[in-house]
Amino acid sequence: MVLSKLLFPLNHRWSYLSAKISGNRPLDLPADEIHAGHLLLPEDPLYTDWIHYRVASTLPYFKSSLLSPAPHQQGFAVKVRVACKGREAYTWITYPSFDDHGHIAGIVANRTRLAPFRKKEKIIMPVSAITDWMIIENGYLTGAYSIHKGLNTISAWQKTKLLRLLPYKLMT
Repeated sequence: MVLSKLLFPLNHRWSYLSAKISGNRPLDLPADEIHAGHLLLPEDPLYTDWIHYRVASTLPYFKSSLLSPAPHQQGFAVKVRVACKGREAYTWITYPSFDDHGHIAGIVANRTRLAPFRKKEKIIMPVSAITDWMIIENGYLTGAYSIHKGLNTISAWQKTKLLRLLPYKLMT
């Protein structure tokens, strides 16, 4: 199975979750955002500070796991903040690798609103652009703090329905 399909099987469903997180209804979002399948962090500083704290405090675990993965670790991805001409977006990159100069490289896994960052193209970003990370370990999704936080904002029925479609389980 292709790694991006394993990590992101529901890109079209994340738009609803994105709308719940950002406080917008799907009809209030531009058409390209509804189908882009990327989670948008709300502008609430407490929310972003919590995510940034969790990511910063656990990034060494992600890096060490990526450099020498255990047999039970099947997939790695990072979420980065990208910017172009004063606009910014968040995208997940798969097949990440760190270099010695403070950069992370990988393949863009989802569409963005920014033309230079196209799906399935290689991207190199500074490590400081990382806003989230995820690993699939023993069939469970580890990390992915923005996804976990977003799932907590939808109803139990919607969450159950969405989780049944995932090829992995979430750690609770």
